[in-house]
Amino acid sequence: MKDAAYFMKRALICAKKAASLGEVPVGAVVVRDGKVIASGYNRRETGKNALLHAEIIALHRACKKVGDWRLSDCDLYVTLEPCSMCTGAILNSRIRRVYLGADDPKEGCMGGLCDMTTLPFRHRPEVIRSVCKEECEEILTSFFRSLRKENVTPPEEIFLRPFEEADAPILKQYLYPNRSQRDLCGLIAQWNTEEYEGRYCAFFAVIAKDCVVGYVNLCEQPDGSVSVGASIFAGFRGKTYGTRGVRRILRIAKEKGYSVATARVRQSNTPSNRLCDRVGFLRTGEDVTKEGRPVFTYQMDLTLFSE
Repeated sequence: MKDAAYFMKRALICAKKAASLGEVPVGAVVVRDGKVIASGYNRRETGKNALLHAEIIALHRACKKVGDWRLSDCDLYVTLEPCSMCTGAILNSRIRRVYLGADDPKEGCMGGLCDMTTLPFRHRPEVIRSVCKEECEEILTSFFRSLRKENVTPPEEIFLRPFEEADAPILKQYLYPNRSQRDLCGLIAQWNTEEYEGRYCAFFAVIAKDCVVGYVNLCEQPDGSVSVGASIFAGFRGKTYGTRGVRRILRIAKEKGYSVATARVRQSNTPSNRLCDRVGFLRTGEDVTKEGRPVFTYQMDLTLFSE
């Protein structure tokens, strides 16, 4: 007699067909009286249709085979825990049992993200988990690993330079919308003196593809440390410009002889807090700005810093 692993491997064959088409590899089979009566694999991208999940296709074919929308004497084997749409279709088709391969903690609705089968619907199938789990997880892992390799492109080269008067419109657009062109040119001229209240201070434009994408700055503090600031403008975020820009400016600070760098980041600014972690800052405590906004404080030993 064929066991659950046998039928899940039939579903895995379907998943491999999906992978061969560049689809997320999910496969499903419907079993009745110990025989596969229908199968399906993910075809959402190929068919440009949100409904073409493996389970939906398999259930549709099973209903045609049986000649009824009720599949109460059928079992479903699926390589990945069903989403909300597919779980709803399973509940409505009265499937008797569902055998699951890999869990889906992000979108699975049979115990991963949530469990729709525990709700008081008229019908609730029996759910058996982790059938050929390792094989089902491996086909997904291999697919996404391959996809990431195909999509990897070298990041655009960046460099830092002092701001110029020609950058005034960009500063007005992203940072100082209420300042005049004349005021901004004056501000840029002040930055380029590299001095603030008698201490070293420098602002640098972050350049990528001949475009100003943000800024980084250094400002010497009364205790001899140097504070670091950075901002990548909206529309240019998520491309590692900030991380690489901060690493470059930390190298400048180290070359100028500073041994300690500090930073203050709003607690609500999750991307910037992650950036501090990535470049090697250590969180030292909490504080508030003059406006009363809570911030995390960071510090780095520049003698140990390496870009």
